[in-house]
Amino acid sequence: MTSDRQRFEVGFAMNTWDFGPDPLDAGFAAIRENGFRCFEALLGDTMTWDQARLYHQVGDLGLPTVLRDYDLLCRLSAFSRADTEFGLRLSSLYVNPHWIEPRLWPVELDMIRAVARFIRGCGGQVIVGGGGPPARVRRHTPDDYRAFASALRLAGEETAAIGVQLVYHPHLDCFIESREELDQLMPLLNGAEVGLCLDPAHLQATGGDPVDTLKTYVERVGHVHLKDWKGDSGAEGQERYAFKTLGDGDVDLAGLVAVLLDEEYTGDVIIEIDSLDVPAASSCREARVYLEDRLGLVPVPVGTTADPS
Repeated sequence: MTSDRQRFEVGFAMNTWDFGPDPLDAGFAAIRENGFRCFEALLGDTMTWDQARLYHQVGDLGLPTVLRDYDLLCRLSAFSRADTEFGLRLSSLYVNPHWIEPRLWPVELDMIRAVARFIRGCGGQVIVGGGGPPARVRRHTPDDYRAFASALRLAGEETAAIGVQLVYHPHLDCFIESREELDQLMPLLNGAEVGLCLDPAHLQATGGDPVDTLKTYVERVGHVHLKDWKGDSGAEGQERYAFKTLGDGDVDLAGLVAVLLDEEYTGDVIIEIDSLDVPAASSCREARVYLEDRLGLVPVPVGTTADPS
């Protein structure tokens, strides 16, 4: 079986609950019930939501969200309780800095420092970074690429010093969206400090080949999202966000998994289901079935530290 070659754990993202009506605890319970042992979540801070409000083409998001410190502290507490009450490991948190806005950068770097410490305290090892103004808003110059890479390297050096790897996530409506933009960024980064979070759905939505991208940069990949998408590549607006449950889209998920197995990848793979076509708990259950029946994987392979046996 494929799972005999599997060296990585598979977890589940909390987006399914963040974008729907059910509370996080319901998500933690569903994730655990379906055999997953780790999860990823959006940090959920003001900058995360403001980045989406400013740049993401998903319709009117209204005025900026004002968060109390109480709100964010309770959210962080929930991530911590996922361990003590549900036996789930925090794999990673996703942050959304602008990276190249001089007035914001010192605050953003402080945020990254604090979040990395929190992740490490929860036993996690990865901080996922998206964000940055997309080229349609601000044409990227060579100086912009150098400034962007410099910010990533500085943040990556600081997180690496405490045992947390920063990985950048090419993402729709962020600084790096397409394979062409990624190819311009990667030579400017030091793989020891800054890795790559590969998300096949976002790459395919911009006309890229996720499997070829993984083959090209597999030695730099420190985190993977397993996500499906169906639509017109490169289309503008909300149709770009045609994310689907696993198997309902056009992404070659089996091809992606084959590369991970051949290369003996050992990082985490996180299933992301942004689609709300089915209830959150059902999408988690269906993902577990697809994972095993169609991809030949298990949430926790034999011999890993989270192996329930």
